[in-house]
Amino acid sequence: MRPTLRASILFFALLSPVLGLFGQSVRVLVATGDVTLQAPGDAAPRPAVKGDVVPLGSRLVTGPASRIVLTPFPGIISMLAENSSLVVERAQSATPPGTTATLQQATLDLKTGTLVSDLEKQAGIAYDYSVKTPRGVAGARGTIYAVAVDISGVEAVLVSDGTIQITLTDGTSLTLSPGQASLTRPGQAPTAVTRLADLSPAEQAILQAVMETTLETLAAAIEAGVDLQPDALQLTLQFALDFGFEIDPELLASLQAALAAEDTDAFGMMFDRIDSLPQNLTPNSTNDAQEIVTETVPDTTPGTDNPPPDDPETTFANNLSATRKAAFLRRPSDIRAKLIQLNDADYTNLVLDPDPVTGLEFTDTELRDGLDNLAYLKVHDPAAFDFLKEVSGGSGLPDADTAPSPTDYSLSAFALMGETWSALSPEDQATLTLLGAGDSIMNTSAGYLTELLVQVDTLTVAQKTALTETGWGAYLTSIAGDTSLQSAVDTVAAYTPDQRATIKAFGLSPYSFVNTNQNAGLQAASYSYGSNPTDLLDALAALSTADQSTLRRLNLQDNLLNYRSGYSSDGETYVPLTVAERLDLTVDFYEALSPAEQTLILSIEAGHWLFENAPDEYIDSENQGLALTRSILGQVAGLSAERKEAAFTIGLLDGISLNDDRLTSAILTQALDAYLAAPAYVQRFLRDEFHGGAILDVTVGSYSEYAVRMLPEITEILSNLTTGELDTLRDMGIGETLVEENFFAADQERGDTVGVAAVSTTPTAGQQLKSMVNFYTSLSVDQKQTLTELGILGATRDNFATFLADFEGLGSLLGAYAALPDELRVATQSIPNYAYYQDYEGRSFFIPRASAFSNGSELYYVTFTSDDDLYVGATRVLRITSGGIAVKDTFTTGLDKSLYLRAADLIELNDVRFSTNIRSISMSAVTLNLYNIAFHDGARIALNSKLGGTDATGSGSGPYPTFNIGNVTGRVNFINVTYGGYLLDSASAFDTYGINIKLGTLQNPAVPPTTALPLPTNNTLAP
Repeated sequence: MRPTLRASILFFALLSPVLGLFGQSVRVLVATGDVTLQAPGDAAPRPAVKGDVVPLGSRLVTGPASRIVLTPFPGIISMLAENSSLVVERAQSATPPGTTATLQQATLDLKTGTLVSDLEKQAGIAYDYSVKTPRGVAGARGTIYAVAVDISGVEAVLVSDGTIQITLTDGTSLTLSPGQASLTRPGQAPTAVTRLADLSPAEQAILQAVMETTLETLAAAIEAGVDLQPDALQLTLQFALDFGFEIDPELLASLQAALAAEDTDAFGMMFDRIDSLPQNLTPNSTNDAQEIVTETVPDTTPGTDNPPPDDPETTFANNLSATRKAAFLRRPSDIRAKLIQLNDADYTNLVLDPDPVTGLEFTDTELRDGLDNLAYLKVHDPAAFDFLKEVSGGSGLPDADTAPSPTDYSLSAFALMGETWSALSPEDQATLTLLGAGDSIMNTSAGYLTELLVQVDTLTVAQKTALTETGWGAYLTSIAGDTSLQSAVDTVAAYTPDQRATIKAFGLSPYSFVNTNQNAGLQAASYSYGSNPTDLLDALAALSTADQSTLRRLNLQDNLLNYRSGYSSDGETYVPLTVAERLDLTVDFYEALSPAEQTLILSIEAGHWLFENAPDEYIDSENQGLALTRSILGQVAGLSAERKEAAFTIGLLDGISLNDDRLTSAILTQALDAYLAAPAYVQRFLRDEFHGGAILDVTVGSYSEYAVRMLPEITEILSNLTTGELDTLRDMGIGETLVEENFFAADQERGDTVGVAAVSTTPTAGQQLKSMVNFYTSLSVDQKQTLTELGILGATRDNFATFLADFEGLGSLLGAYAALPDELRVATQSIPNYAYYQDYEGRSFFIPRASAFSNGSELYYVTFTSDDDLYVGATRVLRITSGGIAVKDTFTTGLDKSLYLRAADLIELNDVRFSTNIRSISMSAVTLNLYNIAFHDGARIALNSKLGGTDATGSGSGPYPTFNIGNVTGRVNFINVTYGGYLLDSASAFDTYGINIKLGTLQNPAVPPTTALPLPTNNTLAP
């Protein structure tokens, strides 16, 4: 017979006058794994152990593969599953006046995770037991049920036996009977379901996970000796099968083992034995009874007869390999504590092992940034933590390089992504993981990703192979919206498997395999070609394995295609080089350095020096390449430990040329000291947003083409933000915009006022940054995800279009695109903000980027053609002109289809032509400037601006555009606009011939008329 804990529970209930268990406290029966308890007044949580008395108000938190079993009173077993947290809100016992029954009341406030409850009524006792959630209370009186809450606020209840009353905070209630479940999303009322098939796939996945956790928790409790109702597990398993849940064979085997081990007859004998004890025990009888309980349930709590276990750090270290243990013990105590708190073998190994390519270790600062987020997510947001691990490749984290870094996004961004990931089907999750698309899908919606994978399914086998073998799945969302990147995939699909493996091994991006003249991403990044990609791949493949390892260690990536085809050794003689010779010379340069110098060159991320220069290359009259490199590395080696740690963390010399005259000991020390003296939040901002030259730029001055703000001004601007707003800024990824000048309204004197310049007082940079962050925070989840899906944020980082845009206009734009079908958003093609003589074919096009000045976005002599409706938009400014020489239609749709033009600030059309196929035209922006436009007869038109129409005098509100004035901010402005051949240059002309044109505002937009009214004839205004 297995010893059980039910005996001890009942026994202590009998001894309540002696032991005081009927007070306001809860006792821990079992605690396994990483379980912490923090009582009110405690400065920090501590490990929870068997026998703990849990005061009211205490918080309990479980980690992965960790559980805790509580008993508020005899007959009540509360099992907190892994990755969960709760607060003990109430536990009290009383005999109401005029009654003989004892009323036992307990409330457990479930914050997140799963709580499984087993209630068995005792004679003479009335129960009032409930599980509180953010949405309400699930109360029961004699039942087996589970309640689950995830980080997004979705709540689930499963009832195996008995009756549950769910009461929401708004008064809505629902009663669940045995075999029923409820799933409640934020803002929705609960509903009862009796079979899994009645739910959507996403809802099925949520309940499936809750049921698996429930079964695992019950089985683990039985294995730990907890005495549940004899048929608790069997009833729950039967409920799972009847409801339609799928039970994993491995889980089913463990459940069957638990059921086989449960001896209900033995349990009954134990109950009889305890119940036979007298109610009023003498001290000697009490000792005898305690001895019985001790023999029945051996106590392993540390004490005089049980030596205490090793301290957590020793235990943790002893479970590591010798090499990892040594690396662990070298770390500062706070990092060791963070690793123990995280308690995840995969991340522990990733942290303690050197990088498999470079051989470098993480700096302490990098670990502090990342481990805090990981530990929090593991406990408080298991869905987000699971997302990170799964897109890192699962066990061993083989794809961690393509997964989002825990330091790159806020906890709320990871929480949202965890919800998105959970809403995807297992098949879609597996596909995204296989593609290595983890980082590229951050801040996107489940619907968008599902539709994106539908498009991936339409690819040929060769194209799919190209995505996986090159590692370009990491660019998945960018490729979806960029036809030139799609052509790059087609190009490498024709390569050999070895060539594609070389692309992946050296981190070459798809941008390296497209024509820079046709690709917006390459234009923005200022890439240039130095070698033919296939020549490079052949040269890399021809190297020895050791030489390939050296080049990978230098992390050159796309720089490999920017090689210089020669050099001078004396300032006069030119030595030409093929790409193969340049690679050989790079390896020779690296091998000429000492091992210590090699480590330094990698630590400061200056491997590009060795590729860009030859060891004997003439740098200046005093230095050749090798000598100057050694001199600079010597200066870095001489830095203090604190400065060196900072230099390595921020990649101080990443992107800095070897001949940069700032590379002196004094200047490097000045830059690092300025960084170290900055407030912690500024240091974190610089680490998140910049590497290399930017740190030198803001601390000692810039040699770039843009003027930059210095560190004191950056500090002042950031001081306007709260901690939460700084986290939001990190999610937005627009930090570089803050550093380079001309990206704020306060920096500019612009001739044409659009967007934020329309307000009466130009805000300071700090005010505008705070406003931008608050605007982002105010957006709906759909609008935030649309920012990423359109490429405004995310892949197109540091896009200052968001800074200069009018917030009302940008919000309207995002709302419109968020409302489009997922299929259409995925099909939207990104185009550059400059284009000449381009013919675009497709349904939807978008310009995500913008110039620092309002006149920077212009398309000349372009055409857009669709067989269906047509959508063309821009983050900020959409300017299209044909310069008076248009010979074909600018916009063409399918017959009787619609055209939609949208931008945040400005739509300006000059001499563009509309196909007569177009049934309706809709435009929305803060300002609409229409010059030399001919709308065809029958077109139905809606024009929406910030201020809407004016009256006949051009002021106030009314149905008219302005006529012959030009750019009036917030209005619809007509200059030489005709409809059906009739000139619309006055209110009277508009009243007569503009009858099919409606004007509205962004807040109250007009829609095109449902039918086109016929124009009057025989009018003196006729053409």
